[in-house]
This record gives sequence, C-alpha cells and structure tokens, in this order.
Amino acid sequence: GCYEAREWTQAVELFSAMTSKRVETDTIAFDYVISVCNDWRQVFELLGTMDQNYVGKNAMTIAYSIESCVRHDHWVPALDLLYQALRDGDDFDTITFSSLITCCADSGAWQVALD
Repeated sequence: GCYEAREWTQAVELFSAMTSKRVETDTIAFDYVISVCNDWRQVFELLGTMDQNYVGKNAMTIAYSIESCVRHDHWVPALDLLYQALRDGDDFDTITFSSLITCCADSGAWQVALD
C-alpha cells in the first residue's frame, strides 16, 4: 500500500486531483487516504474537505484520523477529534480509545488519559 511504501503524499496528491476534477468521492475513498496519511495536519484538511463536500464520516474515519495523530504523539488534536466525535454522536471502537489513552500517557499527559 501507499503508506508502507512511504508514498502517502502521492496518494494525497492523486486524491486531491480527483476532487479538483469533480470526481465523485465517498467516505470509503476518504477513509483510505486518511489511513495512509502520515501528516496529521493533512488529515484535518481532508476532514474539512469531507465537510465541504457533504461526505459523511464513519467510525473508520474517526479511528484513522485519531491514529494519524497518535502515530506522531499529537495527543491534543487527537483529543479534539475524539471530543468532536462525541459531540456529533459518531461511533468509534475500543481500539481508538486505547490508542488515544496510550498516546496521552506516553506523552506525559497521563492525567488527561485518566479523564
């Protein structure tokens, strides 16, 4: 896949070209690009594009987005995503919670992990 080959930027560029050409995209397409993305800021841009194009988010969207933040120890944006998902009533799984708790604890934010 693109992430394993460290070619995630090419996946994002291809996806951006698709959306700029008005190729119809769906949640699954966004989920894939988010899952391979290695830059949490890019993930937030993709989430914004989903909102602009009225593409719904699912549990995988949230999980992949949080994982991207967690992968690079950015627990604050990961928590923001979690709180937003809770407010919006989105579904996510135990693995997502566990990853976020581990990220907070590893980053020295163990008090946040307990909350």
